[in-house]
Amino acid sequence: MPGTLTCESYSVWLMPEPDWAREFKRIVDDFAERFGTPQFIPHLTLIGGRPFDRVDLARRVSSLLPGSRAVWRPIVDVALGASYFRSFYALFGAEGALLGLKKRMDRAVLGVEATDFMPHVSLLYGEVEAGRKAAAAAEIRAKLSGQTVRFDRLEIVYSGDDVPVEDWETVEAFRLDG
Repeated sequence: MPGTLTCESYSVWLMPEPDWAREFKRIVDDFAERFGTPQFIPHLTLIGGRPFDRVDLARRVSSLLPGSRAVWRPIVDVALGASYFRSFYALFGAEGALLGLKKRMDRAVLGVEATDFMPHVSLLYGEVEAGRKAAAAAEIRAKLSGQTVRFDRLEIVYSGDDVPVEDWETVEAFRLDG
């Protein structure tokens, strides 16, 4: 269980609005059952798991809330990757309000803007035989590509490479206006 005044591993996630959260979760759960992979909460990572003081991180994230609005982004593709956490994902363009939020978040939390932002919502974690994964991607690509997703909140999540997926836990949530 994450503490409140220690430097533990936390991430900052941008979360889809409820209808999209349910749709993405349905896909994740279906793939987890179909391929024997982990279940997880679908999200768009703005800052990946790093050691932070939770109270300080919450203060920095909340400092961005005035004037921050919900973000609307179209899914540009459903892509496959070789990384455990980027095995199969909905890809978004790193532009507009999403890129602006990422840059402000980086400056507020890290003090410097990251140069490697690839906004995505993972739909499958882990290794799956390439042919089966490609067939599943074609199925989901036809359904999701071009759809527009609204992201309406930020979450601070106890998570990271050293924290088992089943132990990830939202510890703070912040609503974005509009």
